[in-house]
Amino acid sequence: MMGEGVRGHVSGGRCGTAGLLVLALVGCAGPKVDLKGTVWRPKDNPHPRIFVTAERIDQIRAQLNVHGSHHKSAYKTMRARVNSSSSAAYTSPATQYGRSYFAREAAFLALLAPDITTQRKYADMAFLAMKSSYLDEKQEKWAYKGYGLGRAMMCLGLAIPYDWCHNIWTEEQRAYMKRKITEALNAWPEYRHPNLGDVRGSNWAAVCRGGELVLMLCAGEEKNRAARYTFLKNELIQHIRNGFGDLGVSQEGLGYTEYPGGFLLPAVYACASIGDYDLVNAARTRNWWKLAMYTHSFQPHSRKFIMSGVGHSSNYDEGWASLLLTLVPEDQLPYFVWWYDRHMGRLAPGRLDEKFDAHRAGTVWSILYYPERITPRDPTGVYPFATGDSRGYYFFRNRWRDEDDILASIMADAHHHGHAWDKPEQLAINLMAYNTRYIGGPGKKGGGKEDPDCELFSTLLVDGKYALPGAVKETGRAITFEPSELGGYAVVGGGSLYEKLGVKSANRHMLAYLAMPGNRALFTTFDDIKSNVEHSYAWQANLGSEFDDDNIGVDTGREAGRPAFILAGRNESYVKGWVMHPADAIIEMGDPLRIRMIDKDANIWVVMLVGAGRPPTASITGSGLDGKLTVDGVTISYDRKDESLIAEE
Repeated sequence: MMGEGVRGHVSGGRCGTAGLLVLALVGCAGPKVDLKGTVWRPKDNPHPRIFVTAERIDQIRAQLNVHGSHHKSAYKTMRARVNSSSSAAYTSPATQYGRSYFAREAAFLALLAPDITTQRKYADMAFLAMKSSYLDEKQEKWAYKGYGLGRAMMCLGLAIPYDWCHNIWTEEQRAYMKRKITEALNAWPEYRHPNLGDVRGSNWAAVCRGGELVLMLCAGEEKNRAARYTFLKNELIQHIRNGFGDLGVSQEGLGYTEYPGGFLLPAVYACASIGDYDLVNAARTRNWWKLAMYTHSFQPHSRKFIMSGVGHSSNYDEGWASLLLTLVPEDQLPYFVWWYDRHMGRLAPGRLDEKFDAHRAGTVWSILYYPERITPRDPTGVYPFATGDSRGYYFFRNRWRDEDDILASIMADAHHHGHAWDKPEQLAINLMAYNTRYIGGPGKKGGGKEDPDCELFSTLLVDGKYALPGAVKETGRAITFEPSELGGYAVVGGGSLYEKLGVKSANRHMLAYLAMPGNRALFTTFDDIKSNVEHSYAWQANLGSEFDDDNIGVDTGREAGRPAFILAGRNESYVKGWVMHPADAIIEMGDPLRIRMIDKDANIWVVMLVGAGRPPTASITGSGLDGKLTVDGVTISYDRKDESLIAEE
């Protein structure tokens, strides 16, 4: 590697995405084998018909006897939650939601139980949890005639227990639940909401249509409601096509991919359970599993991820990671399982009851879809350092090891559709390392107004502004993205948003040099701004986010004739930055950190080193855009002719 260099426009990815969908863990035609000593499918009864097979239950039961196995650990924490007999154990925002989660996990325990007595115990718990959601007229209305997202959650609470406990419940119990299912299915076609319109890009499409589809299939109503079945399936196919780029990025953000994914992917797999693969084929066009691997860290504080859209700063723990286990191409599954074990599984930080997608009954999917006969493999050195989405979102990761891994992103935000959450993200950057979110985003705050909300964005401000009213409708440009064997390079444009801010154009380059020893990395950004009039520009970094308590220390000064700053985080880590150009830029210390200058046409060139221990001193030669910075044996420069950044050893 010595003597090699990396500049803008150097390619070199090392991991393909070809492979077949792993559906071995999804029931296709339904089980045909009776389980000794248990209640299972009678010859004249089609249940259980969705997600499970008798063979799969046998496989899981065998794993429950293996010391230290994923299944045994996940089963232990799920059973403890259910045995607490409290919906509060599911940290639900509403009691009705908690009952739905509780019923789903109780129903799964009924399937796994070793004897009929225990099966009936858990099946009765699932039934009583759902029945208690219909205690009065107000609750009944909420459950199947009220708020769309709420009734969709109730659909899963009705659907899965009905299918899985059908042969364990009494005739009276089955009849009661079937009445509630019929009421819910009859009510859905009359439901209207703006977010279900336009291009079906909103998470509402996945939640509402997915919840209804799962309910229909668990009740065996797809033939009786054939037109509605086709409608729901087509709605979800359109949602997949319009709501996500090829990597799986949504304008709503990672949080609002995970939450609706808990409805979307069960609908996909439910259709596969009856032999309909139209939704599976649509889902295979999006590489959500790879997006998760590049954006979700191993940091213990709620398992943080790269911020985008309007999402929270960490995952929802409600089944997304576990559901993805069965969507990964077979040849890539060992690498995904490696990531999963450290992000959500046995090797993840935190208590046992915080793992296995524990928040909203996601542990069901963790047990059902985790493969037994896979040897996890470290993606580091196999997967490229960078990956990108067709809509202009680019992600960098130096390794897959622990909480100290270094993750970063830059965004063009080159797509927008209506009736869905969105946030202006042109030129936005993120940086996470050493259990610290150094540079983050606004979440749901910031946007739709002028200052002070603009301070929450990590991007380029023009005259102190960025998130103008209506800014979410503006789009940026994806100009260049090239991964390499040493890192990666991306160039994004500010597009129509920056034109409305009063400049002719604004482009941001980002070079990531990730092949450094000792878990260090160099990131350099170069902003190229064209304008006919003078403006005040600010390179801005939101230190952390509104959700995190990283307590980042900030210090500023000068080094080698350039403005410099140091950010101090957890695990004795740091981000040390140098402003290569302009040399007279002003650094405003605080949160956000700002690098200010005033000019017409302008360039802002910043170099950042991420590491731990004592920050090194850099040497700088040359002036202006001809300057060169050398630190830890790597030299960063700018090639005026090619208009690209260069890193070389």
